[in-house]
Amino acid sequence: MDSNFYNYWASGRKTDLKLSLEDYIEVVEVLRDDNLSQKMKFKFKNLHEINSASIMYVPVFCSPFAYLAAKFVVGPADRALANWKFNMLLMSFTLPVMCWRLYTLPVPRRLYTEILTDQTEDG
Repeated sequence: MDSNFYNYWASGRKTDLKLSLEDYIEVVEVLRDDNLSQKMKFKFKNLHEINSASIMYVPVFCSPFAYLAAKFVVGPADRALANWKFNMLLMSFTLPVMCWRLYTLPVPRRLYTEILTDQTEDG
């Protein structure tokens, strides 16, 4: 089953190269795609699909944890609507910090390894 998971182009093992979303964006910004072959452009297209979905889902994933962290800091006192004011204020500080941490977290991907260690002129 592990080999079937590894055949999926969005997966990765511990031995694959690790890049964060921030590093990926820095690599793509300086890339000249007119020199790449069609196969390598397709790999970058798949990589863009994975990372653009990750960029969209990181804030959605972090929102409940940021809310719970803010609720933990505010405490167990129930002050009706005043809780929302404090929770949302603290959540506006904790959410960007949590998102930044996930955007800079290196993730192993098979496509990173295939693209950066390619033996042809594209690599």
